[in-house]
Amino acid sequence: MPKIHLTSHVNAPIERVFQLARSTSLHKAVLRGFKGGKLEGGSEGIMGVGDKVTFSLRFMGRQRVLVTRIESLDMPLMFASTLVKGSFKSLRHEHHFKSIQNGSLVIDLLEYEPAFGALGRLADKMLIRPFLRKYLEAKNRVIKQYAEGEKWKVL
Repeated sequence: MPKIHLTSHVNAPIERVFQLARSTSLHKAVLRGFKGGKLEGGSEGIMGVGDKVTFSLRFMGRQRVLVTRIESLDMPLMFASTLVKGSFKSLRHEHHFKSIQNGSLVIDLLEYEPAFGALGRLADKMLIRPFLRKYLEAKNRVIKQYAEGEKWKVL
């Protein structure tokens, strides 16, 4: 099963970074950078256990929809979301946070299984994995931008 492990540094307190990572407003800001990107569902504001969120964006010539649910949360250290519906056989995204001397680490562990058998595995290596990594990197850049500046105050 393919895995993506991404670690980012944010010069801000862990509590702020953790809250931003669960903010629907922040995810909407990230998705605006992707063609056809939008976020629907979930409670407006900060996502919690049991909340479902629908990510929608254009990928490989089609609008793709992915519904995830926050299944566990250990504030401010970790939360995990899993696939409810979408173009994968399975998907689990663990968001880990670690307080360090000069801020916080954001650690994304994304494990997924593409649909469509051998064709899905081929598409994963060429298209899906690079795209998912690009999205995670964009999310973490926006978290960093908001957390290290003043934007976090308005979310």
